Amino acid sequence: MSSITIREAADALDVSIPTIRNWINSGRLKAYKTNGNHGLEYRIELEEIARIKGEQPEKTIVIHQEQTDPTFEVPSSWLLGQLSGSIKDIVREVIRDEVEMMRVDIRDEIRQEFVKAEERVVERDRKLMEVLREIQNIRKQEAESFSWWNRLRGKR
Repeated sequence: MSSITIREAADALDVSIPTIRNWINSGRLKAYKTNGNHGLEYRIELEEIARIKGEQPEKTIVIHQEQTDPTFEVPSSWLLGQLSGSIKDIVREVIRDEVEMMRVDIRDEIRQEFVKAEERVVERDRKLMEVLREIQNIRKQEAESFSWWNRLRGKR
């Protein structure tokens, strides 16, 4: 008896890995646990895959065109195969555009924060200079009031 992993089963049945796990948990798909490279892992017999494939009828999508054209049926697997590349390209393009917009927004926010920080630094420096000038004036006044000349003249 030959068995496959959950990933291989998902590929064989054209479903997602979580779907395979749900089928195992619900009892729809029989699997057993065995020691694998990373601990216990599920294995599924090929006969079980064949049984499930037999239960799944081929899905068909009916496409209606203009009334003058006949209706034709296309297997869904073929249609999805044809669309998947286009959808992936569209999704990639949308994601790329979104990421670029986010970059621009973040860059603008950083610039605005930088300008605000520069304004705060300039204001802080202005206030510091005012305080230093006041200190200088006070020292100058103290020096004048305690000069030896003023003491001799009796002025303080």
